[in-house]
Amino acid sequence: MKHVLFIVGMLLLFIPTSNDTPTPIPDPDVPPAPVVVDKDLWDVASDNYRVLTAEVFEELATKTFNSDEEKLKHILDHTTAARMGAFTEVNKRIQSAAKDNTFADLAKALKERGLK
Repeated sequence: MKHVLFIVGMLLLFIPTSNDTPTPIPDPDVPPAPVVVDKDLWDVASDNYRVLTAEVFEELATKTFNSDEEKLKHILDHTTAARMGAFTEVNKRIQSAAKDNTFADLAKALKERGLK
């Protein structure tokens, strides 16, 4: 009986008496919440390019070609047109930077996601 009381007494020593709730450890499989950043001109152009490129491939799914070469030319021509169309406003800003010699300002705006 003394041994049982001794063991129970030892267990009672290790029972936490603090009311502090431990800080939960984040689950490593859960990615952190994305940082919301206002989209600048480049982001909008990129999103548009994605949509236009998807439309190119949707169209390709319904077409037949006489050769792989013909198919690749079609893809290149249409994805180039999609990129040029989507990035028209960005290209205008690049042309303005070239004309006004403001490449440093353009680079800064691109890095800061502030191309408006």
